[in-house]
Amino acid sequence: MRLKFQHGCALAVAVMVCAACFERSEPKPATSPRTELVPIGFAEWKARRASYRPQIVVVDLWATWCAPCIENFPKMIEMSRRFGPQGVRFVSISFDDANDPDSVSAAEDFLQEVQATFDNFLLTDSMRASFENFDAIGLPVVLMYDGEGKERVRLSGDDPDNQFDDKDVETALLGLLQEIRR
Repeated sequence: MRLKFQHGCALAVAVMVCAACFERSEPKPATSPRTELVPIGFAEWKARRASYRPQIVVVDLWATWCAPCIENFPKMIEMSRRFGPQGVRFVSISFDDANDPDSVSAAEDFLQEVQATFDNFLLTDSMRASFENFDAIGLPVVLMYDGEGKERVRLSGDDPDNQFDDKDVETALLGLLQEIRR
């Protein structure tokens, strides 16, 4: 009787171990698409921007330390999913400090969290040079380039009394699309 009990216990343990193995071997749910934050200088950015022709390009200049940038970013992602099939390319350019690993990590984590799978760049120029190169006073800034690479729309938070939101971005993009398709 004791031998049957021991075999029964051993069999029960074996079944539980196998069940645990099968649970672990089940396919895991798909992970979210991987985002990438590519370091880039302004000169490299200009060359990259030229390579996007003949697409309309919407560029979101942002940083993790910019609260309005973080608030509006998911809306840009949603617009990229709606307008991408119409030939509009969305790009983000982070003004976070490329020389600060914590800053870079925060930007990468944010992009992964919001699943920003379009082109994401991290400026490697100094903060001052970056603002000068983009002719910006502050962030956020949204730029739109036509199919020839010419800047056609600039929405910025430079004027505290005249801030823009996602509806302004969408209105400007729709206007640009309509103008180009005429």
